[in-house]
This record gives sequence, C-alpha cells and structure tokens, in this order.
Amino acid sequence: DTVKNRLIAEVHFYFNDTSSTDDMLKRVKSRFIDNNINVIIGEFGMKGDPSNENSVSERRYYAQYFVTKCREAGVMGCFCWDDGGTFSDAQSINNYAMLDRTNCQWYDQRLVDTIMSSATAHQ
Repeated sequence: DTVKNRLIAEVHFYFNDTSSTDDMLKRVKSRFIDNNINVIIGEFGMKGDPSNENSVSERRYYAQYFVTKCREAGVMGCFCWDDGGTFSDAQSINNYAMLDRTNCQWYDQRLVDTIMSSATAHQ
C-alpha cells in the first residue's frame, strides 16, 4: 500500500456451507476490515448437483446466506463465478453455471434475484 487508504483485499470462496462461510468471514473481518482494508469477494459460487433434488433451492439458500453475511461483515461487494456450460435447466447444472450463454438467459432467475436482494437489503 504505497498510497494510504487505497488498498483492497480480494478473496475467492467456493465452499457451500455456512460454517466455512462464517469461519472465512471472521478471518477476513479480523485481518482486513477491522484494519480499515476494504474487501471484495472476487469470486464465489454455489455448485449445482443434478443428483440432489434440492440443488436449486440449496443454491438459492446459500447465495442468500453468503451475500447477506458478507454485507453484514462489511465486505464491499461479491462477484459470482460462472464457469459456463450448457444445461437444459437449473436442476441439471453440475458446476457453477448461472447464465445460459447461448441465449443470454439466467438458468434460475430467482437465484439472481436472491443475490441482488441480499446485496441491497437494509441499505
């Protein structure tokens, strides 16, 4: 940081469980945010699992949890990771895909809405 107060830390996070999220955010807050270093989550994602009939709802829940906890901890912003792929629907996703790149449509508009509303809640 050669210019005072111009440092931002970036973190990538791919664990889809609340305990790991809480642990990571505790460390990020203690190390950076509490020391006046802004933080962005440069990549985070919720991996789909076609063999799990609850995969779509679990992705929504985790996205809401993750983005809300980041906002509460003072993280400046979160960026979703989408590693591509073409799927028939949201339930068939087996990676971090969110956008059907062939037609520029979200696989799960409710997932996107959940992320956006969680990021802006209580502001």
